[in-house]
Amino acid sequence: MTHKYSYHEYKMFIDSAEKMTDRRESLNKNSRYLCTIIIGAIAVIWKSALTNPTVLFVGGALVTLLCLISGVFCALWREEIIKYKKINAAKFDVINKMAPHVDFDVKPPFSRIVSYEPFSKEWDILSKGREVKKSDFLPDLLSFQSTTMEIYVVMAFTFMFCLVGNASLIFVLSKYSGLFTEIEKLLHL
Repeated sequence: MTHKYSYHEYKMFIDSAEKMTDRRESLNKNSRYLCTIIIGAIAVIWKSALTNPTVLFVGGALVTLLCLISGVFCALWREEIIKYKKINAAKFDVINKMAPHVDFDVKPPFSRIVSYEPFSKEWDILSKGREVKKSDFLPDLLSFQSTTMEIYVVMAFTFMFCLVGNASLIFVLSKYSGLFTEIEKLLHL
């Protein structure tokens, strides 16, 4: 005997998958916004530091620290995208397996209603159109190309923060190398 599953449970699970997607989109939007604000803050700090030599060291150090913290933030953001992708993939796998067995609570003579399995068919269509592919970042999962693009955005921010942070650190160290030598001499007295 084949088990039948509740349509309401099926619908609830679909709604939960949609909410997960909404949360991921919100995470990406807010994270991009925050990174953009940080880029603006870095520009303001550098402009102030370069126009006022008395705060050049502090400004450079602050930019380096801000870039380091932002790089860690980007790593966490990337992990969240991957986590959401894995959860959604599991949810849609369950939905696809439930679909053929959903009981729509329909009384005869309509008792021969079967599921069209729309999610499975949608996935097949998207796979043929190359919208779904083996992910570079999630090798055990198939993913939409948009997931890969999400990761590329995070990597671009990460690269920019690493580049600016390292440039800032090198600039400050080269500008104040004599200061560090003097501090070292004082500490050895």
